Amino acid sequence: PPPPEDIFDSPKEEDGLPSDLRQATEQAAQALNAAYERGETFQRVGLLIEEMVRGAKQNTDLQEPRVLSRVGAAFAATANFQKTKYLFANVGSSMQHKKWLEEKDPERVSVSSLDRPQAIDGSEDLIVMIQPDIFSLKNVRELVDKIEGMPFENRPAVIMLNENFGDQEDKGEGFLNVPQLETTQARRLKTKFVVTYFLEQVLSRQAGIIVLFKKYPEPWKLFVADDGAYKLVQTTIREPSDEEIYDSVATFNRNKQGRRLWRSFRWRRQVEGLLDNFGIPKPFEDNVKRF
Repeated sequence: PPPPEDIFDSPKEEDGLPSDLRQATEQAAQALNAAYERGETFQRVGLLIEEMVRGAKQNTDLQEPRVLSRVGAAFAATANFQKTKYLFANVGSSMQHKKWLEEKDPERVSVSSLDRPQAIDGSEDLIVMIQPDIFSLKNVRELVDKIEGMPFENRPAVIMLNENFGDQEDKGEGFLNVPQLETTQARRLKTKFVVTYFLEQVLSRQAGIIVLFKKYPEPWKLFVADDGAYKLVQTTIREPSDEEIYDSVATFNRNKQGRRLWRSFRWRRQVEGLLDNFGIPKPFEDNVKRF
Protein backbone atom coordinates (compact mmCIF):
# COMPACT_ATOMS: atom_id res chain seq x y z
CA PRO A 1 0.00 0.00 0.00
CA PRO A 2 1.18 3.55 -0.65
CA PRO A 3 2.35 5.67 2.29
CA PRO A 4 -0.11 8.22 3.72
CA GLU A 5 -0.14 11.36 1.56
CA ASP A 6 0.46 13.67 4.54
CA ILE A 7 3.93 12.19 5.04
CA PHE A 8 5.07 13.82 1.82
CA ASP A 9 2.90 16.93 1.81
CA SER A 10 4.82 20.02 0.72
CA PRO A 11 5.59 22.54 3.49
CA LYS A 12 4.04 26.00 3.44
CA GLU A 13 5.58 28.56 1.14
CA GLU A 14 7.08 32.02 1.87
CA ASP A 15 5.25 32.79 5.10
CA GLY A 16 5.94 36.50 5.65
CA LEU A 17 9.40 36.70 4.05
CA PRO A 18 10.29 40.12 2.59
CA SER A 19 10.64 40.32 -1.18
CA ASP A 20 13.60 42.74 -1.13
CA LEU A 21 15.87 44.80 1.11
CA ARG A 22 13.49 47.76 1.23
CA GLN A 23 10.65 45.60 2.52
CA ALA A 24 12.99 43.96 5.06
CA THR A 25 13.86 47.43 6.40
CA GLU A 26 10.17 48.30 6.70
CA GLN A 27 9.40 45.00 8.43
CA ALA A 28 12.23 45.54 10.91
CA ALA A 29 10.91 49.01 11.81
CA GLN A 30 7.40 47.61 12.27
CA ALA A 31 8.67 44.81 14.52
CA LEU A 32 10.75 47.24 16.60
CA ASN A 33 7.77 49.54 17.09
CA ALA A 34 5.45 46.66 17.98
CA ALA A 35 7.85 45.47 20.68
CA TYR A 36 8.47 49.02 21.94
CA GLU A 37 4.73 49.59 22.36
CA ARG A 38 4.66 46.47 24.54
CA GLY A 39 7.35 47.87 26.83
CA GLU A 40 10.53 46.39 25.31
CA THR A 41 13.32 48.94 25.82
CA PHE A 42 16.30 46.87 24.62
CA GLN A 43 15.98 45.20 21.22
CA ARG A 44 18.21 43.38 18.77
CA VAL A 45 18.02 43.16 14.98
CA GLY A 46 19.99 40.89 12.67
CA LEU A 47 19.93 41.68 8.95
CA LEU A 48 22.40 39.47 7.10
CA ILE A 49 21.51 39.05 3.45
CA GLU A 50 23.42 38.65 0.20
CA GLU A 51 21.96 41.77 -1.40
CA MET A 52 24.09 43.96 0.90
CA VAL A 53 27.24 41.94 0.30
CA ARG A 54 26.94 41.81 -3.49
CA GLY A 55 25.77 45.37 -4.07
CA ALA A 56 27.84 47.32 -1.53
CA LYS A 57 30.83 47.74 -3.85
CA GLN A 58 28.72 49.28 -6.62
CA ASN A 59 26.19 51.17 -4.49
CA THR A 60 27.08 52.89 -1.22
CA ASP A 61 23.41 52.80 -0.19
CA LEU A 62 23.77 49.03 0.13
CA GLN A 63 26.68 49.23 2.55
CA GLU A 64 25.75 47.41 5.73
CA PRO A 65 26.09 50.44 8.09
CA ARG A 66 23.85 52.51 5.82
CA VAL A 67 21.20 49.84 5.57
CA LEU A 68 21.21 49.41 9.34
CA SER A 69 21.06 53.19 9.83
CA ARG A 70 17.93 53.26 7.69
CA VAL A 71 16.37 50.64 9.96
CA GLY A 72 16.96 52.97 12.92
CA ALA A 73 15.61 55.97 10.99
CA ALA A 74 12.48 54.06 9.94
CA PHE A 75 11.86 53.00 13.55
CA ALA A 76 12.34 56.58 14.77
CA ALA A 77 9.85 57.85 12.20
CA THR A 78 7.31 55.14 13.02
CA ALA A 79 7.56 55.77 16.79
CA ASN A 80 7.73 59.57 16.30
CA PHE A 81 10.98 59.92 18.24
CA GLN A 82 12.38 63.44 18.35
CA LYS A 83 16.07 62.74 18.97
CA THR A 84 18.14 59.77 17.81
CA LYS A 85 21.76 58.99 18.62
CA TYR A 86 23.67 56.67 16.25
CA LEU A 87 26.67 54.84 17.70
CA PHE A 88 29.03 53.02 15.34
CA ALA A 89 31.63 50.47 16.38
CA ASN A 90 34.60 52.82 15.94
CA VAL A 91 35.43 56.43 15.12
CA GLY A 92 36.39 55.62 11.53
CA SER A 93 32.98 54.17 10.76
CA SER A 94 31.17 56.99 12.57
CA MET A 95 33.08 59.67 10.62
CA GLN A 96 32.34 57.88 7.36
CA HIS A 97 28.58 58.05 7.93
CA LYS A 98 28.27 61.15 10.14
CA LYS A 99 27.70 63.67 7.33
CA TRP A 100 25.22 61.46 5.52
CA LEU A 101 23.11 61.03 8.67
CA GLU A 102 23.29 64.49 10.17
CA GLU A 103 22.62 66.42 6.96
CA LYS A 104 19.14 64.88 6.78
CA ASP A 105 18.00 66.29 10.11
CA PRO A 106 20.80 67.81 12.24
CA GLU A 107 18.37 68.87 14.97
CA ARG A 108 17.21 65.32 15.61
CA VAL A 109 20.31 63.26 14.83
CA SER A 110 23.71 62.92 16.49
CA VAL A 111 26.51 60.49 15.63
CA SER A 112 29.33 59.07 17.74
CA SER A 113 31.28 55.85 18.25
CA LEU A 114 31.38 53.01 20.75
CA ASP A 115 35.17 52.92 21.06
CA ARG A 116 34.85 55.73 23.64
CA PRO A 117 32.59 55.97 26.74
CA GLN A 118 29.19 57.45 25.96
CA ALA A 119 27.24 59.86 28.13
CA ILE A 120 23.44 60.01 28.16
CA ASP A 121 21.94 63.42 28.91
CA GLY A 122 18.32 62.29 29.01
CA SER A 123 17.24 64.05 25.83
CA GLU A 124 17.68 61.00 23.61
CA ASP A 125 14.58 59.07 22.58
CA LEU A 126 16.45 56.37 20.67
CA ILE A 127 19.96 54.90 20.83
CA VAL A 128 21.01 52.99 17.71
CA MET A 129 24.13 50.80 18.09
CA ILE A 130 25.38 49.72 14.68
CA GLN A 131 27.64 46.66 14.43
CA PRO A 132 29.14 46.83 17.93
CA ASP A 133 32.10 44.45 18.20
CA ILE A 134 34.34 42.84 20.78
CA PHE A 135 36.49 45.99 21.03
CA SER A 136 33.50 48.14 21.96
CA LEU A 137 31.91 45.56 24.27
CA LYS A 138 33.08 47.25 27.49
CA ASN A 139 31.58 50.61 26.51
CA VAL A 140 28.37 48.99 25.30
CA ARG A 141 27.94 47.23 28.65
CA GLU A 142 28.56 50.46 30.55
CA LEU A 143 26.05 52.33 28.38
CA VAL A 144 23.39 49.68 28.93
CA ASP A 145 24.04 49.76 32.69
CA LYS A 146 23.56 53.56 32.70
CA ILE A 147 20.26 53.28 30.86
CA GLU A 148 19.04 50.49 33.12
CA GLY A 149 19.76 52.75 36.10
CA MET A 150 17.45 55.46 34.75
CA PRO A 151 13.76 55.68 35.72
CA PHE A 152 11.79 53.55 33.27
CA GLU A 153 9.76 56.47 31.95
CA ASN A 154 12.98 58.39 31.12
CA ARG A 155 14.83 55.57 29.39
CA PRO A 156 15.50 55.88 25.66
CA ALA A 157 14.75 52.95 23.42
CA VAL A 158 17.93 51.02 22.58
CA ILE A 159 18.43 48.87 19.50
CA MET A 160 21.52 46.82 18.69
CA LEU A 161 22.00 46.00 15.00
CA ASN A 162 24.20 43.18 13.67
CA GLU A 163 26.32 42.89 16.80
CA ASN A 164 29.53 40.92 16.47
CA PHE A 165 30.91 39.99 19.88
CA GLY A 166 33.61 37.36 19.66
CA ASP A 167 36.41 36.03 17.46
CA GLN A 168 35.65 35.74 13.75
CA GLU A 169 36.61 32.10 13.31
CA ASP A 170 35.57 30.11 10.26
CA LYS A 171 32.66 27.78 11.12
CA GLY A 172 32.76 25.98 7.79
CA GLU A 173 29.17 25.05 6.96
CA GLY A 174 27.79 26.87 10.00
CA PHE A 175 24.33 28.32 9.47
CA LEU A 176 24.08 31.39 11.69
CA ASN A 177 27.46 33.06 11.08
CA VAL A 178 27.75 33.84 14.79
CA PRO A 179 31.28 34.15 16.28
CA GLN A 180 32.28 30.94 18.04
CA LEU A 181 33.99 32.42 21.07
CA GLU A 182 31.60 34.92 22.54
CA THR A 183 32.64 35.92 26.02
CA THR A 184 30.48 35.41 29.08
CA GLN A 185 30.02 39.20 29.31
CA ALA A 186 28.78 39.34 25.71
CA ARG A 187 26.30 36.53 26.26
CA ARG A 188 24.97 38.18 29.41
CA LEU A 189 24.61 41.48 27.59
CA LYS A 190 22.66 39.90 24.74
CA THR A 191 20.19 38.29 27.16
CA LYS A 192 19.03 41.80 28.08
CA PHE A 193 17.91 42.37 24.48
CA VAL A 194 14.89 40.79 22.85
CA VAL A 195 15.35 39.77 19.21
CA THR A 196 12.58 41.57 17.34
CA TYR A 197 13.75 41.08 13.76
CA PHE A 198 16.19 38.65 12.19
CA LEU A 199 16.78 37.74 8.56
CA GLU A 200 19.72 35.70 7.34
CA GLN A 201 20.32 33.99 4.03
CA VAL A 202 22.89 31.20 3.98
CA LEU A 203 24.14 29.18 1.02
CA SER A 204 24.70 25.60 2.10
CA ARG A 205 26.46 23.05 -0.09
CA GLN A 206 24.08 20.31 1.05
CA ALA A 207 20.77 22.19 1.06
CA GLY A 208 21.10 25.22 -1.21
CA ILE A 209 19.68 28.49 0.14
CA ILE A 210 18.49 28.50 3.76
CA VAL A 211 16.72 31.45 5.38
CA LEU A 212 16.30 32.00 9.13
CA PHE A 213 13.58 34.56 9.84
CA LYS A 214 12.04 36.22 12.90
CA LYS A 215 9.58 39.10 13.09
CA TYR A 216 8.19 40.13 16.47
CA PRO A 217 5.86 38.88 17.90
CA GLU A 218 5.84 35.85 15.58
CA PRO A 219 8.01 32.77 16.19
CA TRP A 220 11.30 31.92 14.50
CA LYS A 221 10.89 30.37 11.05
CA LEU A 222 13.29 28.33 8.93
CA PHE A 223 12.90 28.24 5.15
CA VAL A 224 14.60 26.25 2.40
CA ALA A 225 14.61 27.32 -1.26
CA ASP A 226 12.91 24.64 -3.34
CA ASP A 227 11.38 24.66 -6.84
CA GLY A 228 11.53 28.44 -7.16
CA ALA A 229 9.97 29.21 -3.77
CA TYR A 230 10.93 29.27 -0.10
CA LYS A 231 9.36 26.40 1.84
CA LEU A 232 8.74 26.72 5.58
CA VAL A 233 10.32 23.70 7.26
CA GLN A 234 10.46 24.67 10.96
CA THR A 235 8.79 27.02 13.43
CA THR A 236 10.13 27.50 16.96
CA ILE A 237 9.49 29.84 19.89
CA ARG A 238 13.19 30.31 20.62
CA GLU A 239 16.09 30.76 18.21
CA PRO A 240 17.02 27.33 16.82
CA SER A 241 20.53 26.02 17.34
CA ASP A 242 22.82 25.02 14.47
CA GLU A 243 22.10 21.36 15.22
CA GLU A 244 18.33 21.91 15.12
CA ILE A 245 18.61 23.73 11.81
CA TYR A 246 20.74 20.96 10.34
CA ASP A 247 18.26 18.28 11.49
CA SER A 248 15.27 20.16 10.07
CA VAL A 249 16.94 20.72 6.71
CA ALA A 250 18.09 17.08 6.55
CA THR A 251 14.54 15.89 7.30
CA PHE A 252 13.16 18.17 4.58
CA ASN A 253 15.64 16.79 2.04
CA ARG A 254 14.81 13.18 2.97
CA ASN A 255 11.09 13.86 2.59
CA LYS A 256 11.72 15.62 -0.71
CA GLN A 257 13.53 12.57 -2.05
CA GLY A 258 10.69 10.39 -0.76
CA ARG A 259 8.13 12.52 -2.58
CA ARG A 260 10.03 12.20 -5.84
CA LEU A 261 10.39 8.44 -5.50
CA TRP A 262 6.73 7.94 -4.62
CA ARG A 263 5.52 10.13 -7.50
CA SER A 264 7.78 8.20 -9.89
CA PHE A 265 6.43 4.88 -8.56
CA ARG A 266 2.83 6.09 -8.77
CA TRP A 267 3.34 7.26 -12.36
CA ARG A 268 4.83 3.90 -13.29
CA ARG A 269 1.85 2.03 -11.85
CA GLN A 270 -0.57 4.25 -13.80
CA VAL A 271 1.29 3.64 -17.08
CA GLU A 272 1.44 -0.11 -16.49
CA GLY A 273 -2.28 -0.21 -15.74
CA LEU A 274 -3.06 1.63 -18.98
CA LEU A 275 -0.88 -0.75 -21.02
CA ASP A 276 -2.56 -3.77 -19.42
CA ASN A 277 -5.96 -2.48 -20.52
CA PHE A 278 -4.78 -2.41 -24.14
CA GLY A 279 -2.79 -5.65 -23.93
CA ILE A 280 0.49 -3.90 -24.70
CA PRO A 281 3.74 -5.27 -23.18
CA LYS A 282 5.10 -3.19 -20.33
CA PRO A 283 8.31 -1.33 -21.22
CA PHE A 284 9.59 -1.77 -17.67
CA GLU A 285 9.76 -5.58 -17.90
CA ASP A 286 13.15 -7.12 -18.50
CA ASN A 287 11.87 -9.68 -21.02
CA VAL A 288 10.43 -7.06 -23.37
CA LYS A 289 12.25 -6.96 -26.72
CA ARG A 290 13.75 -3.53 -27.28
CA PHE A 291 14.44 -2.01 -30.69
